[in-house]
Amino acid sequence: MVKYSLPISSITAKGQKLTIKTNSAYPELVSELANPFMAIYDTDAKSDVNQTPVGTGPYQIKDYKQSRKISLSNFKDYWQGKPKLDHITVTYQEDGNNRVRNLESQKDDLITDVPVNKVQDIENNQNLKVSKESGFRTSLLMYNHTNKK
Repeated sequence: MVKYSLPISSITAKGQKLTIKTNSAYPELVSELANPFMAIYDTDAKSDVNQTPVGTGPYQIKDYKQSRKISLSNFKDYWQGKPKLDHITVTYQEDGNNRVRNLESQKDDLITDVPVNKVQDIENNQNLKVSKESGFRTSLLMYNHTNKK
């Protein structure tokens, strides 16, 4: 996927060495590859990461149900010390109104992607708080002015 979204002419791998050739000088490449939406996978991994994800950091994967939920438990040997929470469960809820209902009923402690028409309701609830943050998403529309078709 990276090959098609960046100006890359070729990507070759030999063992643990990856060679990336760009179409021209591209000093932003390292920054692009460090984007949180990119991932580095272990070439020796024996499992399909879409079915059995691999995690890093302060939590380890305890249970995973694709497109439904992931349960994490703290990794006591994490290099920055034991995490503050013992367990985290992330559920996937497509419907924004259901996400808000789960938050209001205290079924969930935190939600993302609050529907715009529900923000005021949450702000009016003394027990809840809305935190507005900039996201990673960028929308870009480019026009080809050289193509006369």
